Amino acid sequence: MTKKLLLFVFLIAGAIGLYAQTISGNVTDLTGAGITNYQVYIINNDSMNPYSSSTYTAGGGAYSFSNVPSSSSGFVVYVYDCQQSMQTVNLAANSGTANFSICTSNPSSCTAVFYSTPDSSNANLIYFTDLSSGNPTSWSWSFGDGSGSSSQNPSHTYGASGTYTVTLNISSANCSDSYTTTVTVGNVVPSCVADFYSYADSNNVQLIQFIDNSAGSPTSWSWDFGDGATASTQNPNHTYAATGSYNVTLSISSANCSDTYTTTVVVGNVTPGCIANFTFAPDSNNTSLIHFYDASTGNPTNWMWDFGDGNTSSLQNPFHSYASSGTYNVSLIITGNNCQSSYNANVIVSGSVLSYTVEGSIYANNLVVTAVDVDLFDVTNNVVAYSTRVSPMGTYNFANVVAGTYIVLATPDTTVIPGYAPTYYGNVIFWSAATQLNVNANQSGININLVAIPVTPGSGSISGTVSTGNKSSVENLNVYLTDDNNSDVLVASTTSSC
Repeated sequence: MTKKLLLFVFLIAGAIGLYAQTISGNVTDLTGAGITNYQVYIINNDSMNPYSSSTYTAGGGAYSFSNVPSSSSGFVVYVYDCQQSMQTVNLAANSGTANFSICTSNPSSCTAVFYSTPDSSNANLIYFTDLSSGNPTSWSWSFGDGSGSSSQNPSHTYGASGTYTVTLNISSANCSDSYTTTVTVGNVVPSCVADFYSYADSNNVQLIQFIDNSAGSPTSWSWDFGDGATASTQNPNHTYAATGSYNVTLSISSANCSDTYTTTVVVGNVTPGCIANFTFAPDSNNTSLIHFYDASTGNPTNWMWDFGDGNTSSLQNPFHSYASSGTYNVSLIITGNNCQSSYNANVIVSGSVLSYTVEGSIYANNLVVTAVDVDLFDVTNNVVAYSTRVSPMGTYNFANVVAGTYIVLATPDTTVIPGYAPTYYGNVIFWSAATQLNVNANQSGININLVAIPVTPGSGSISGTVSTGNKSSVENLNVYLTDDNNSDVLVASTTSSC
């Protein structure tokens, strides 16, 4: 009996020695250098005879599992990289080498960003707030006027109003990053940006009133009404000879700047030809990936996009990944159905910069409306940073908005919502009176009530006095009231009491 038991133990030991194995390998960083004291895990795929273990790398990144029992279903050896992603190597039965090359520090572990706000009593005193991620331990500010600071959240008083380029450099033991933007100091208006809106006379649809809505206090206006006629007044009106669609251009200038804005004006009760337009939004997971959405009218059949970085597309609703952050001028040209139109907008690509959402609803006469385009205007960089269309629920949403100062503009489709003007947040129709948003957190409830066009036809009276050069009253003289077409509509005679 003793000999049989010894023989049985010997056979078991022999079996273990025969089928046990060693699994080994190396763990290196992305440069090929070995990583010491790094944990490595192993598990088999056999639910009937489970096996798991872990060990640590030695010098040069080498590791080894010994006396690993055989498994007909094989093994998985794995490690976790710098981003806590599992990196695996699948081994077949009775094979024994698994090597890893992994990152050891997150290359994007810190991102510099900040926002600024002026003091409520002193517009030249600016408060800077660090919003950087990655737990930096060092801050270096350059305020753009020769001054700087090493505080995390400094304040700075500028000697003069103006626009300054401010840079924040951050660092820690493992990373560094910088962020630069412009900051407007003092009660100054951004450089001029041309803009206008128009509406038809209530009694004559071919008589169009143009309202200058430009920013920057221009002193000169030059209008091209698209039919050969021009004007140089700030808010002209023009009677078109025929209904149709006209490309109207406003050029503005002042002592320090100039700008031009062109848009299509539909004259008369007609359906316009094709008009190019688009909206865009960054991807929810990658803010360098921008989705473009064609919003053109007129049923175009061809689309040509220029993304502003040398790349193009002929899709109707393309998306494009930008290589770096920045502002890109994107254009869309549409053709088909006997017409052609173009539209361009500035697109801000924020990369990995901290971002927020801005959302709200649009109303007309306190009722929710949907046929409205909404633009988010970047005051600092003087560009339309984001554009969208109100949803069927009457809400709009801008995602991935970088920190900064913005103005919201709602532009109604007058063919669907007649009688209302483009309206800024704050429920005003002029840029200078708009309520500015300092976006440094998610903004909700940014609602706009569209302003009714200030034209109210109805009865009224006009009176005055007619006198000679010596100020004597003139009796029995006919006085005529004419319309914009120089047609007499009323006539009156002076009396002895004039």
